[in-house]
Amino acid sequence: MKNIITFLFLLFLPVFALAQTEKLDAIFEKYQEAEGVTSIKIAKPMFRLLNNINIDDSDMDKIKPLISKMNGLKILIMEKPEKAENPTPAQLAAINEASKVKNEILAAVKNLKYDELMTLNSKDNKIKFLAADTSSNLLNNMLLTISSEDENILMMLDGQISMDDVSNLINDVQKEDKTPKTPEKPKK
Repeated sequence: MKNIITFLFLLFLPVFALAQTEKLDAIFEKYQEAEGVTSIKIAKPMFRLLNNINIDDSDMDKIKPLISKMNGLKILIMEKPEKAENPTPAQLAAINEASKVKNEILAAVKNLKYDELMTLNSKDNKIKFLAADTSSNLLNNMLLTISSEDENILMMLDGQISMDDVSNLINDVQKEDKTPKTPEKPKK
């Protein structure tokens, strides 16, 4: 009986993951053209191009293994309208609409079955890293939310990144930080 339940769970796992991705895609589709929202979408062909570019840059070399595993990147940036001392009805409407959009997006993200990887809270920012599936060595469809006084950002990275890739990237960055830098020669 256990084997049957496990088999059924594994059989339907991709369906659940697809449903989560579809919900996120619906959020992006709904708000990408809303007033006060900036949307950015980078598709797999662009990642392929970036991976094929031969640039002598150590930072680019570090992220190239990750780029090849990405299918897309979507970003929504919701800027908060400035509040005036005596706002006009139009300004009040813009403030209310921005608040409504922010609340709908945050509620939709909260309803997703994503695992929280990390949260960073500071005086001015609240940052959350989430992933669709953390049960294996792969992080699927990572999600990043950033809330600040001036704007809210929702970023979705579509792809599968292994924990080994993340660990290697972190180790490379740490090694570079510990490497003594040679002082630049003053320009004459």
